[in-house]
Amino acid sequence: MSIVEHERAKYTQLWSEVPEYRAYSPGLENFARFTGIVQPPIKSSLIDLGCGSGEAGLAFREIGLDVSWLDITDAGLHPNVPRHRFLERVLWSRWQPPYGYDYGFATSWSTCRPST
Repeated sequence: MSIVEHERAKYTQLWSEVPEYRAYSPGLENFARFTGIVQPPIKSSLIDLGCGSGEAGLAFREIGLDVSWLDITDAGLHPNVPRHRFLERVLWSRWQPPYGYDYGFATSWSTCRPST
């Protein structure tokens, strides 16, 4: 099993079996801070990196941003996250975004990076 497959399986299991993991949203906790400092204009594009449930991205969408979501698995995604805007990728690898983004939003992915 590759490290990507291992990490994907680990987070899929966490999302499905650990209610406390699903209940915590560091992105949503940092939404107001980000918008207060950055003040992104309506219709700006943003990618929510390591989105987890995607709740922060949904909050950005509610204020008028064009949002994409990225995470290693879609296992924890909120039902309102549009799947066609979700990218299943690992953050520590080189990947090419489908297009440029005005903003990137990431809050806790570095604590989830595997050791090699």
